Amino acid sequence: MIARQARVPKEGEVILGRVISVAVDAAIVEIATVEDSVLQSTFLGQVRRDTALPPEIESVDLHACFRPGDIVRAAVLSLGSAQYYVLTTSEKQFGVVLPRKELGLVVSDNQIRNPGTNRTEERKLALKIE
Repeated sequence: MIARQARVPKEGEVILGRVISVAVDAAIVEIATVEDSVLQSTFLGQVRRDTALPPEIESVDLHACFRPGDIVRAAVLSLGSAQYYVLTTSEKQFGVVLPRKELGLVVSDNQIRNPGTNRTEERKLALKIE
C-alpha cells in the first residue's frame, strides 16, 4: 500500500495527474502524485500553451494535446499563482500516459485509437526514454 504524504510539489519534480478541463490557453490538471509520493491534499496545475510542446512548435492546440480524463506526466516549472502550479509537458517523456477510458491504443507518437469505434485522436503522448 502506498502511503499518502503531507507534502507539496516543488519546482523540477515530476507529477502524475488527471486533466480536469482544457481551454484555449491552458489545461487544468489535478495533481495526484509527486515523484513517488501520493499526495494527501489536492493541488491543481496548469499546462499552458507555451509549456505544452517544445518551443520550436509555434502553433499549439491544447485540445489536440489533452482531453479531460487523460492521465498525464509533467514537470513542475513553478508556483505560477496562488491557485495553480505551472506544469510542462514539452519534453518527450512528458504528456499523456493513460488516455481517457474509451481510448487506448497508441498508433503513433501523437495518436491514439479507440479499438471499438476505430476513431483516432491526437494527443501529446509521453514517450519512453531509454
